[in-house]
Amino acid sequence: MNNRKRLSNYITSQILQHKLFHKEQQFHEVSKPLELLKNLVMLLEIEKEVAMEENSNLGYKVTSLLEENRELATEALLMNNEEGSCWAC
Repeated sequence: MNNRKRLSNYITSQILQHKLFHKEQQFHEVSKPLELLKNLVMLLEIEKEVAMEENSNLGYKVTSLLEENRELATEALLMNNEEGSCWAC
């Protein structure tokens, strides 16, 4: 009877080890895509930061170009006024 109990315990132990092994495999199969997704999120966050920095730089460039455009428009108006006054002479 004692041998049967040992055998039963051994078989139960082997079955549980087998189930545990398969659960660990499932866990690893699921964790790989999760790690890839985490890495993708980190990459996208970095790209977002770079894009925001580029957007900020472009905003400064646009502001600078608008100011330069205003200055050139003012110069053009002054030149037109000077030309008009020269023709009047």
